[in-house]
Amino acid sequence: MLVAGLLIFLGLVSLFVWLYLRSRDSFSRMRDESAAREAQFFAASAAAAAGKEEQGGEASVPLPELSLRESSVLDRQERLVYLLLKVALPECEILARVDALRLLPLTEGLSPFVIDFMVCSKDFRPLAAIDLDRSERPEVAGRARRVQLLRRAGLRFLVWRFDELPARGDVRQVVLGQA
Repeated sequence: MLVAGLLIFLGLVSLFVWLYLRSRDSFSRMRDESAAREAQFFAASAAAAAGKEEQGGEASVPLPELSLRESSVLDRQERLVYLLLKVALPECEILARVDALRLLPLTEGLSPFVIDFMVCSKDFRPLAAIDLDRSERPEVAGRARRVQLLRRAGLRFLVWRFDELPARGDVRQVVLGQA
C-alpha cells in the first residue's frame, strides 16, 4: 500500500514537471515568434520610410529625447494650499490646475483659463473652485465674468490670497459652507 502511494506521488510529480517544461517551451516559442513579427514590422516601416525619401516625400522625423522637469508641478505656495485643503477636507478629492472650460456647458466667447484648485466629492463632482490671487501674477482680464459664469453654473468660487489663507479649522466652513 505504501509503495503504491509512493508510485502515485512520483507519477503526479513527474506529470507536473512535464507540464511545466512543456508550457515553458511553449511560452518561449511564442515570445520568439512575437519578437520575429515585431522585427518584421520595424523592417517594413524602415523600408516604407526609405521609399518615401526616394519618392521625394517626407520621411518620419525622429522625436527628440525628452525628460521631465526637475521642479515640482506645484510651486511652494500651491503645495501649501493643497496640503491645507487635503488635511481640512479629507473626504474630498483635491485637483490642481483644472481647465475651467471642461466645467461650463457654454464656452462661446470665453477664453481658456485654469482654476488653481478644484474641491470635488469622492465621485469627482465639483463642489468648489479656489483661485489663488497672487501679487506677482497680473490680474486676468475677464475674471469677474468667469466667476459669474461658474457661480451661475452652481459652483462655489473662491479667490484666496496666499497671505490671508483661512485657518485649518475654518476651511470646511469657507469652502463647503458647512460647519
